[in-house]
Amino acid sequence: MADALKYAAVAVLAGLIALLCIGVFKPAGRPYVLLVGDSISECYASGVAEKLGDRYRVGIIQENGRSTRILLEHLDEWVISEKPDIVVLNAGLHDIAFRSDGPVPLDEYEKNLTEIVRRIKAGTGARVIWATTTPVIDEVHFFVHGFVRREKDVVRYNEASLRVMKALRVQVVDLHAVVIAADPAKLYEDGLHPDPRGSALLADAVAKAVTGSTARWDR
Repeated sequence: MADALKYAAVAVLAGLIALLCIGVFKPAGRPYVLLVGDSISECYASGVAEKLGDRYRVGIIQENGRSTRILLEHLDEWVISEKPDIVVLNAGLHDIAFRSDGPVPLDEYEKNLTEIVRRIKAGTGARVIWATTTPVIDEVHFFVHGFVRREKDVVRYNEASLRVMKALRVQVVDLHAVVIAADPAKLYEDGLHPDPRGSALLADAVAKAVTGSTARWDR
């Protein structure tokens, strides 16, 4: 009887050890990268997924995120409920647009960004990567779209965003610099959205930021 109990105890112990080993050594799932932003993020989404390949799962929020105001309103639904591992955040072009819902004042933009980043980190524990707002060609944009967006405002709002990201220790990928270096006039047809070559350049920059090969924390 004693031997039977001893063998039973050993079997139970062996089973527990096996379960622990499975828990410790089971393969980790692919990190989930969620792209959060406006139509520019839609331009580079497929390219990011292609470049990251099977190492990551790549998704994009359900709708055009538009301004930081809209993102804040839908943050739980679009981002936090998704429980991503990495969030690539891009917002600014709608904040500077002179339309019925804008522009969003610069101080509000900074506050919105701060709240967005803090809520993402608190709600998901995700690593956040900030993608700077891409350039605008003022005259072409107005001619095609019929309302004002100005490159000088892109620069001002990007500077403000970098202050926020520096304070929050958020990684930065400078998409504005990527487009400027390649010349917006050669990449845009409507003064705002990149063509396939421009989208590929942005996708490459974002993918490298995700993998850490161009990691930068604004200082």
